[in-house]
Amino acid sequence: MTFPHAYQGIRNIRTSLILTLFASFLAAASCITRRNPVAVTVLTVAGLAFLLAGMILYIIGIVRAEADERSFSKALIFVVFSFLCSLFQVFFPNSVIAKIILSIGEISFSFGATILIILGIRSLAEQCKSFYCVNRGNTVMRILIAIFILSIVLGVIPQSYQTMPFIAVGALVLSIVRYAVSMSFLRDALEMLES
Repeated sequence: MTFPHAYQGIRNIRTSLILTLFASFLAAASCITRRNPVAVTVLTVAGLAFLLAGMILYIIGIVRAEADERSFSKALIFVVFSFLCSLFQVFFPNSVIAKIILSIGEISFSFGATILIILGIRSLAEQCKSFYCVNRGNTVMRILIAIFILSIVLGVIPQSYQTMPFIAVGALVLSIVRYAVSMSFLRDALEMLES
């Protein structure tokens, strides 16, 4: 194995995406069952636990992978800022403008981290002479740019009691597509690094 740290890091990143996907499902479910306060509380707490575990594993993966490829260290900065934007949204529950700005910031920093991870994997693929992974990385970036634009649109839609379920389902669908594309690319990267 040419890049053992990158392999371990990418494997951790892939596992973290599974955990955050579960968190997305739970967040959507809590919005849909909003009339049952106990269910909302349980789903929210479980979702936060999955999100926190995924976030920690994601950071560990980036730190491990950066030992073999420097592009991953830049991604870590974006992950921290994305997390801070997400956290600060809690402090502005009634400010629509603050929520929109922080939501766009969270999406943008998360997107930036994802792009930097893809660029890191592409750099490793170039060093391994795996042109399939290089081309696949280009395709994945184009798909993720489209998802990013749609996520921004969802982030600026005014949230109300009536629109919240539609926004939650839309965000869930985008998350599923994003994670499916990312998981597939990370699987290809792991296979490349194993050979």
